[in-house]
Amino acid sequence: MKYPLFLLLLFSAGVLAKSPVVTYEPTKVELTGALDLQTFPGPPNYESIKEGDEAERYFYLKLDSPIDVIPQVEGHPTVVNPDPERNVKVMMLAISGEDDALWSRFRKVGRGGRVRIIGTLYHRWTGHHHSRVILNVDRMEPLIP
Repeated sequence: MKYPLFLLLLFSAGVLAKSPVVTYEPTKVELTGALDLQTFPGPPNYESIKEGDEAERYFYLKLDSPIDVIPQVEGHPTVVNPDPERNVKVMMLAISGEDDALWSRFRKVGRGGRVRIIGTLYHRWTGHHHSRVILNVDRMEPLIP
């Protein structure tokens, strides 16, 4: 009789476990995972690189553990991130076009490299965004295996 109760409690604990919860900008977050580099069709039609659309390449972070992202609490009227996102496992990285040093560091770490990234989160809002949540990168640190 003890074992079925133990198994029920063990199963219940796994079901009740939740992903860590973070908020959208302006709060800074620190996330870890592996880098990925993906290519998508861009202008003019956003349909096919083979058919002449420009290739758009973006770095992504495959998170070590899924997270939930929720809007900021009241008192931040300038933040327009209304949609909570649950079980986020991958996010596109926004890197300033002028930050050549940061781009160089990402290229050096390369696809599959493990990193810690500090930045802010925002919800996708254009056709250029290919994940539900975007991580605006302030700083990236390679993690040594």
